Amino acid sequence: MSKRQLTKWSEEEQQLFDQLLLQYKRNFKMIAQQIPNRSYNQVRSHYYNEVNKTGPKLVMVAQSQDNTNDIAENDLYLKLSELLNKQVD
Repeated sequence: MSKRQLTKWSEEEQQLFDQLLLQYKRNFKMIAQQIPNRSYNQVRSHYYNEVNKTGPKLVMVAQSQDNTNDIAENDLYLKLSELLNKQVD
């Protein structure tokens, strides 16, 4: 039986994850392909861990299907980033 190796997500990985989440929503396979050394399972687990910490805002971003309003999407991204930064501090 192999032991799971847990590694904390770096700030760069987290920022990339946030950007890719806006782009690919909950397509964890596509997100994992863009983040070096992170598997599908790691990306999916990270998403759900973040949802548990941040609540519905992350889910709203991931489920958003309306990409026509870039200003609103950018505003959501900024609010999400602020919320995640508060959780880290």
